[in-house]
Amino acid sequence: MEKYKAQGVPTMVYYGTCMHEQTAFADLGYKSGDFPVAERLAKSVFSLPMHGYLVK
Repeated sequence: MEKYKAQGVPTMVYYGTCMHEQTAFADLGYKSGDFPVAERLAKSVFSLPMHGYLVK
């Protein structure tokens, strides 16, 4: 993300916490480690801008 920022490209992490790790769902009884793939992706996936007005 820093490399994109250095080139003026904005990035954003929208889902940094998995649903099963959010307090709203705590009563479901899931804990960290129950969904390892989702947790790994939440730590590594970010969004790039996508729209018809992108120019360099």
